[in-house]
Amino acid sequence: MKRLLLLLIAPLLFPAAASAGVNEAPPIVICVSKTANEVVRSPQNSGKCLSGATEDFAVWKRSTAEALEHITFLAEGPNHEPTIEVTNVNVIIKGGTGLGNVSIGTEDEPTGSDSLLVGAHNSSSGFGDAVFGESSKATASSAFVFGGNTNKATKPEAVVLGGYANTAAAEESVICGGEHRETTTLLQNLC
Repeated sequence: MKRLLLLLIAPLLFPAAASAGVNEAPPIVICVSKTANEVVRSPQNSGKCLSGATEDFAVWKRSTAEALEHITFLAEGPNHEPTIEVTNVNVIIKGGTGLGNVSIGTEDEPTGSDSLLVGAHNSSSGFGDAVFGESSKATASSAFVFGGNTNKATKPEAVVLGGYANTAAAEESVICGGEHRETTTLLQNLC
């Protein structure tokens, strides 16, 4: 896990190495703890690691260079936040905090936290949302849109299952397909 984390954050920690060619990259020293679940650190001003850590970074150097071919750092991504773009590889994310959004698709806009967007032109602004489809949005926490086009879930725990231009506008409500349907009362079920 430490190695995967380093591969993902290396461009942030070492921007000069990320922008230089693989053969031109300066040597990098990382202090890796000999104890499990410890933080990876940079060396002291002397260039040496604290006791209990090793400078065993040689194994990671090649892997890091290979990983950097798939990683692009965007200083200003969605919501004007720094973004890491990963292309043509599988990614496993364990334990997200803070922004924690995952977007798979084209021009999705996650501005909330810990949300999943899949498709094209989707957006979310709550916490723990999931939006699948096209031009759809979730604007409240734990709101879900699964498929369809131009659907909205605007209240907590509201759900839209496919269809076109549907709006789940009541808490804990659900819409199953159709067109231009809207929930307006708590626990309303349009399935």
